Amino acid sequence: MPQAPDLSGCALDGRYELHAVIGEGTFGRVYRGRDRRLARPVAVKLIKPWWTEDPDWVQSFEREAQMLARVSDPGIVQIFDVGHAEQGLYYVSELVDGENLATRLRRGPCAPWYAAGVAEQVCRALARAHDQRVVHRDIKPANILIAQGGRVKIGDFGIARLAEGSTDGGAATIVGTPRYMAPEQARGRPTTPATDVYSVGVVLYEMLSGQPPFTDPSPIELALRHLQDDPAALPSSTPGPLAEITAQALAKQ
Repeated sequence: MPQAPDLSGCALDGRYELHAVIGEGTFGRVYRGRDRRLARPVAVKLIKPWWTEDPDWVQSFEREAQMLARVSDPGIVQIFDVGHAEQGLYYVSELVDGENLATRLRRGPCAPWYAAGVAEQVCRALARAHDQRVVHRDIKPANILIAQGGRVKIGDFGIARLAEGSTDGGAATIVGTPRYMAPEQARGRPTTPATDVYSVGVVLYEMLSGQPPFTDPSPIELALRHLQDDPAALPSSTPGPLAEITAQALAKQ
């Protein structure tokens, strides 16, 4: 896999300063930055150059960024701008000070009350997106940001699609993260709001138990387990209603 260059110290379009890398995913690298024009801190996601070699992909990305900018909710990281600078395609969003849930989970499982609170905030934000026919399709701890004071925001709608009219069927276009992927994603079938519900169930299970329900190193084996296997029981300290909610979210159908 090629490596994207670290562009810390650059300014995109003479406006968006890139200060330091704060995250990286399949599609891009995220920088802590500053909007010179509005004199405010921002997060800037610069798309890796090999993704932008296809003009059709670029047009699709720009359309989706415009669509996602219209999804307004306090629990969703707001997109401010999208552009195509000399350094590449990028989008600019609000900067969330804090940590992501993946970082928090490295310290071990969460107390049930904490896990329930995070899951509830995620579900409220997703409900707003679903009301506007947007499915995230990649809910996972790395995309759940916990700001100062415990406020939760969902980030990286980079592979989100309209829930209708853009299903991307076909195994060649399967997207998502295998550990958190719903059965229909593993099959390459159309995604719906229920797809996000399943992924929230995986995250909730991980918060309560300390690890996802399935952890096989092979993406194919992970997909098969999501399709066929039941997860192990949650710790006995998990309140019954919370265990039932988790099981319902993880239902295969």
